[in-house]
Amino acid sequence: MRGAGILAVCAMAAKLVGAMYRVPLTNIIGSQGMGLYHMIFPLYTVLLTISSGGLPVAISRVVSARMAKNDEKGARAVLAVSLVSLTLIGLVAGGAVALLRNQIASVQGNSAAAMPYLGIAPSIVFVAVISCFRGYYQGKQNMLPSAISQLTEQIVKVAAGLTLARFMLPLGVEYAVLGALIGVSASELLTMLILAVQFYFTNRRYKKRTRISVFALNTEAAADTVLAAPPSKPQKIGSLLKEIYKVAIPVTLGSLVMPLTQVIDSILVINMLTAGGVGRTAATSLFGLMAGPVGTLLNMPVVVTLSFSVALLPKVSECFTKGECAGADIGRSLKFNMILGLLATLTFAVFAGALMRGFYSRGLSATEIRQGTTLLIIGSISVLYISLLQVATAVLQGTNRAHKPAVNLLYGAVLKIILSLALLPFFGVAGAMAASAACYGLVCVLDIRAMRKIAAPNIKLREFLIGPLIAGAAFIATGLVLLYVLSPRLSAVWSAVIAAGAAVLVYFAALIATKSIRAADLKEFPLLGKLIKKIAAKKQKTADVAAQDENPAA
Repeated sequence: MRGAGILAVCAMAAKLVGAMYRVPLTNIIGSQGMGLYHMIFPLYTVLLTISSGGLPVAISRVVSARMAKNDEKGARAVLAVSLVSLTLIGLVAGGAVALLRNQIASVQGNSAAAMPYLGIAPSIVFVAVISCFRGYYQGKQNMLPSAISQLTEQIVKVAAGLTLARFMLPLGVEYAVLGALIGVSASELLTMLILAVQFYFTNRRYKKRTRISVFALNTEAAADTVLAAPPSKPQKIGSLLKEIYKVAIPVTLGSLVMPLTQVIDSILVINMLTAGGVGRTAATSLFGLMAGPVGTLLNMPVVVTLSFSVALLPKVSECFTKGECAGADIGRSLKFNMILGLLATLTFAVFAGALMRGFYSRGLSATEIRQGTTLLIIGSISVLYISLLQVATAVLQGTNRAHKPAVNLLYGAVLKIILSLALLPFFGVAGAMAASAACYGLVCVLDIRAMRKIAAPNIKLREFLIGPLIAGAAFIATGLVLLYVLSPRLSAVWSAVIAAGAAVLVYFAALIATKSIRAADLKEFPLLGKLIKKIAAKKQKTADVAAQDENPAA
């Protein structure tokens, strides 16, 4: 929970900074530019997944197993082997993007996307290296380096991307998109350097500790007081790679499914809308609206809930290696993701129009705002599904069953493609969004079903389901009533802000009233835990003083 709390705080901050990037970027390059921007990202995500997608999970899993045996040297060997292999794969993938950019853009239906691919190609190498360091630290249950690097990555992307996009806009929209993507590559480069420098100093401290331990062990007086792990047998590079990729390959294949369907989306949506009579520019704008402004909002809470699954995976792996049960950790992670996922879903569903106007009124037309509002309402339910399947996926990966989420994602992707083909001709881009929501719903059910067969989560129905549903009903009632009352008196934005704030307070008050959230849960988080302990200590001190006043003899 402490690791999840650190990740969640930094991830939320990073997402807020990311929103600061996407919102003004939309206002600079418009929906057409965002369409080009998000034509690049599906293939970019596929290549990132091939070069590094499953490795953070695999490295985290293997490193945590080593650390469960107190084998620090073995954990560092895992990192070294991963760095070499992933750098080579990243170089091949990045070079392929740069060389084949014209052919890729032609297949996607808009040749203007060719040039921006040059801006994003170098980052494939940088992200491959970043994933090695993040997996290593997460495997040691140290979430701080990953959390801090996410935040710095977003800050640099905002500064460099917006500056270059605005500077290059007079040359044309595609040049502005190129500038924004160069900013992405610059942010990944800096993040890679920060993690490398951090590891350098960590390595120095480790070597110093090792020298001191060896000296102490060679001193007869200290021999009985030094607790050192038995020296691990050197492992061959081939066997290390086999162990890593045994986990990484199924995770990578599973991670590839959704990016590949997004690539298919980028081809299907634009080409099918064009075939239905929509102009190519308008079709690109509609795809950009779905993938850009709406997708950005939907992804914000998903990154926060992902923190719980990232922090949970090495813990499950450690328990699995030691033959212990992690049911309490799994249950708590599921409960928090249910609470946060439901809150996000209801916020998007009730306040979709206000969110679209508040974030994008400068860059989108009134018609695009209305279309985006519809897409946001349709896609809101997918946030809850993703929040729950993240925990189930972490459990399956941590117990050496990484192939299960991969297969389930494949089923979901097939459903998404079938529904997209069926719904796009009748409902346009809204049909594609509905297909995505149905896909995540199916994957969520399948993942949780598979997880329950392996590890029974320690959850209470009242805390996990009944309490959140009661709190959700209170949220909806509060939000709608306040919107109805305040809208004639205040501006649309202020009435939505006040209504949403009150609804969130009512939501958490209802969760506390139904005992879905307990003080014991909050004590696990950094800062909150310290605050609760201080309040409890102060109350106890006050009670002791009062008791002493009443009974001075005692």
